[in-house]
Amino acid sequence: MFLPSSKRAWLSPLLTLRLVASTASAFKVAISDADELRQTCSGMWAGKDTSIDLTFKPNSTGSVATIFYEWQDFPLLGTPTSQRDVFGEPVLTYICTPTAVNQKICKEEDVGNFILSDAARAKTVRRERVDLKGDEKVLNYVVNQTGYYCVGATAVPLTADSQHAKFDALITFHNMFKGELPGGEYPKLGFYFGLTCTYILLGAAWAYLCVKHKDELLTIQHFISGLFLILVIEQLITYAYYRYLNTHSIDFFHLSSVSGNASETWSARALLVIESIIDSARNSASFFLLLIVSMGYGLVRPRLDPKVMLRAKLLTAVHLVCGCLYSVGIVLLSIEAGGTWVFLFIFPLAFTLTSLMMWSLNSLNATISHLTARKQTFKLAYFKRLYRILVGAVVVTGAFFVVSSVAFSQSGAESFPSQTWRYRWFLLDGWTSLLYLAVFGLIAWTWRPTGMNLRLSMSDEIATGEMEGDAEDIEMGGEYAGPGMPGEDSDDEDDEEAAKRKRKSAAAASNASGAQPSSSSGSGSASGGMGPPPAYEPRQSASASANDDVVFALGDEDEEGEDEAGALRKQGGGRKSNASEETIRER
Repeated sequence: MFLPSSKRAWLSPLLTLRLVASTASAFKVAISDADELRQTCSGMWAGKDTSIDLTFKPNSTGSVATIFYEWQDFPLLGTPTSQRDVFGEPVLTYICTPTAVNQKICKEEDVGNFILSDAARAKTVRRERVDLKGDEKVLNYVVNQTGYYCVGATAVPLTADSQHAKFDALITFHNMFKGELPGGEYPKLGFYFGLTCTYILLGAAWAYLCVKHKDELLTIQHFISGLFLILVIEQLITYAYYRYLNTHSIDFFHLSSVSGNASETWSARALLVIESIIDSARNSASFFLLLIVSMGYGLVRPRLDPKVMLRAKLLTAVHLVCGCLYSVGIVLLSIEAGGTWVFLFIFPLAFTLTSLMMWSLNSLNATISHLTARKQTFKLAYFKRLYRILVGAVVVTGAFFVVSSVAFSQSGAESFPSQTWRYRWFLLDGWTSLLYLAVFGLIAWTWRPTGMNLRLSMSDEIATGEMEGDAEDIEMGGEYAGPGMPGEDSDDEDDEEAAKRKRKSAAAASNASGAQPSSSSGSGSASGGMGPPPAYEPRQSASASANDDVVFALGDEDEEGEDEAGALRKQGGGRKSNASEETIRER
C-alpha cells in the first residue's frame, strides 16, 4: 500500500501522467485551506488499479498534514487531552505540533503529522507531512478492499511565528468503474438504465395491444398511453442526467464543474431542472388518471360531469405547479440559504397531494358501492382489483417507512455514512421507483385493451345467478321491477285470464243454443270473425337461456326492448278491452 521514499521520487512523473490520462474517469472533490472541513470521504468499489490521488496545485505553499484511511480505523485517530468539552468528554488532539510535543502528547519526529492512538492497529492509515514550495505535488494511496475511505489535509504551523499554509488541492477517487460518479451513486446509472428499458418494453407491449384492438379502445386507455410516453421520456432524461455526471468533471454535491467550466455547470443543472419538471408532470398525470379511474370513467360511465372534470383538471394543474416549484426550488436553493422558500413550496404541494388522494379514495369507494348495489359483478371485479393494488401499495410504503426509519435513526452518528453508503441510494430513490413501476404496471394490465372493451363500457350486466328476486324481475335495461310492480308479466297474465273467460263464455253460449263447440269455433274461425287470442307462451327465464355466467344488455338493445315492451303492453291492453266487450255482449 505504501511506497518507499526512494521509489516515490522517480515514480512521481509517472503518477502525473497517469493522472492526466485518467482525470476524466474518476470522482473528484476540490479542497483548499479556506474550507471549514478539509476532509472528504467516499465509498469505493475495489478492483484493478483502484486508488486515491491527492494533487496539490502549483500555487500551494507551506506545510500540510495529510492522511488517508478507511473509516473502520477512524477511532484510532487523535489522542485525548486533559481538556473537556461541553459534554464532559476529553478533547482530542489530531495534529502533532511543537506545543503538543511539549505536552508529551506526541513525539518530536511526528511533528506535522496526524496523531494515532495506536499506530500498530491502524492497518489502513497513511499519514504524511508535505512541504509545498509552489510546485505540483501528487500523493497516491492504493485501495485493495471495498470500503468507505477518507482523505484529509490541513495546514500545520511548525513554529509560533510561522504562517499557515495556503493550498488548493484535488482529491480523485479511482473506482473499479470508469466514471465521475461517487461510488455510492454509481449504481443509479445501471438502475435507471434498466428502468428505461423496462418502460420501453412495457410501452411497446401496450402499443401492440392498442393497435390490435384499435376499434375497441376506451378514452381511459388513451390517457394510459399518454402516461406511458411521459414515463419513457422521464426515465430517458433521468438516465441522461446521471450519464452526464458520470462523463464530466462535476462536483456531485455542489453540482458545479470542478475545473470551473461554466457550460458544464449549467448543463448539469439544466438537466436536473428538466428532470424535476418531468417528474412532477408524471406525478400529476398519475394522480389525475387514478382519480378519473376511481370515478368509473370509461367503464361505469362514458363521461364525467363537466363541472367535476373541470375541478379535477384544475386541482391537477395546481398540483403540477406546486410540484415544479418544489422540485426546482430544492435544486436551486439550499436549506441554509432558502429554508423559508422550501417550506413555502412544501405546504401547497402537501395540500394538493392530500386532496387528490382523499378524492380518489372516496370516489373509488363510491364506485364500488354503486356497482355492488346494482350487482354488476364483472365491472366490480375491476375496481376491487384496483382497491387491492392501492392497499398493497400503502402496505409496502408503510413497511419501507419503518425500514427507512430504522436505517436512518442513526443518521447523526459518525459511522452512519460508512455503514449505509452501498444501499442508501435505494432507500432514498430506488424503492419508490420500483413501487411506482409495480403499481402502474398492475393498473395498466387491469385496464389493458381487449376485444370486449367497448361492449363492456356500453353495457350493463344482467345477473344470472341466485338473486333476491326472480330473474324475470330484471328488465332489459337493467332496471329492477320489484314485487308487485307492473311490468310485462302483469300484462301477459291479464291477457291469459281474459282469454280463459272468453272461452268459457263461448262454450256456455254454444251449449245453450244446442250448437257444438267445435263447429262454433270452426265457423268463427272460418268466417274471419274475432277468435280467441293466441295462447300465452311463457318467457324463458334468464337462468335457463344464458350461455355464460355474465350477460350484457347493450344500450341500443335496451331502447329496442323498451319499444317492444311498450308495443306488447298496448296490444295486451287492446286484447283485454276487446275481450271484456265481447263478454258483456254475450252476457
